[in-house]
Amino acid sequence: MMSGENSSTITKERPQNTKREIIKLLAILAIGKLFVLLCTFLYHHSASFLYAMSTSWDCTYYQSIATSGYTRMTQYVFSPIYPGLIETLDIIIPRAWVSALIITNIVSFVFPVVVYKTFGYKTALIAIIFPTYLVFTTIPYSDIVPLVFFALSVFLLLKEKIIESSIAAGLAVLCAFHAVWMLPAYAVDTLKTKRFKNLVFYIAPVGAAILVLLWFKLKTDNFMAYFSLETEGWREHFGTPFSQAKWLIDGWFTNESWKIFGMRLVPAYWLVRNLIFEIFYLAGAILILKNQNKHRIFLFIYSLFAIIPLLFVTGTPAISIPRLLLPAFPVFFGYTDLMKKDWHYRVYCGACLLVTAWIAITQTYCFFA
Repeated sequence: MMSGENSSTITKERPQNTKREIIKLLAILAIGKLFVLLCTFLYHHSASFLYAMSTSWDCTYYQSIATSGYTRMTQYVFSPIYPGLIETLDIIIPRAWVSALIITNIVSFVFPVVVYKTFGYKTALIAIIFPTYLVFTTIPYSDIVPLVFFALSVFLLLKEKIIESSIAAGLAVLCAFHAVWMLPAYAVDTLKTKRFKNLVFYIAPVGAAILVLLWFKLKTDNFMAYFSLETEGWREHFGTPFSQAKWLIDGWFTNESWKIFGMRLVPAYWLVRNLIFEIFYLAGAILILKNQNKHRIFLFIYSLFAIIPLLFVTGTPAISIPRLLLPAFPVFFGYTDLMKKDWHYRVYCGACLLVTAWIAITQTYCFFA
């Protein structure tokens, strides 16, 4: 399972077995997705399990927008890009949930290739078998689309292709409006190398942000509608990690009678669940600094910009933190150096599959993210 490359090398040419390693990664991802489907089916023993997992929670918002447009103000927090892709495919496949399922899964096979080209085989492997990646790129969620663009922007920036990286980051903003909080991280590389001409990177992302504001003005007559809709419609506020913890314990959502395998998911479950994922990601970010790669500072700061804001939100986004942490994918590069033997990968894979089974089942028949 291991590859012999040096994990401290980024974006250099790969050996001649590149094609074989990429095929292996894609095959592992496909097996992981089949595992997600199998777990969901075995829990419910119903032929409709695929429809159930494809039309739960946020899935329905994107599909509704694709088929009926924006019918409620709260829907405007969702970018029109992913629903637009669903609507386009609906011309051939007149079932929105099937179209969404196909789009998400096809795009999900692009991400491991980009991560492989950036960090190598081992990092790509531990990233794609991570539970939230496996589940939320199998069920039709939109997160994979901006994630691919973020991965491309990082890869291209490390290759010093500034304009191309800028375009990729701009597309990520168009696909996920909240992605703007990631943009300051890209200035680190420019300031560190004092190549201020590289600030041209911000042309496309800033242009994308302006287009988003104009879109909100056109649709809602308010440039800043996104923020008011998040606050009023989705109860999102910024506070402290302590206020987030209090909200998770006392929140209206976590106090619902969520049950899985006959067990009630008590409010403390949601807090512990978040902490486990947050600690995992923060530890991975710190581990990046132990690597000798020349880009480690940028990768560390980039990861922090993906992680830290999530520690301060309350409301609906606080419930989805395990999934929203996915853009901090460089943390898997931090973990790569810890996995020096094959049995390390076997233990990691086994743990990931156990958690994946839990997430797949709870997401479909209860709630996870």
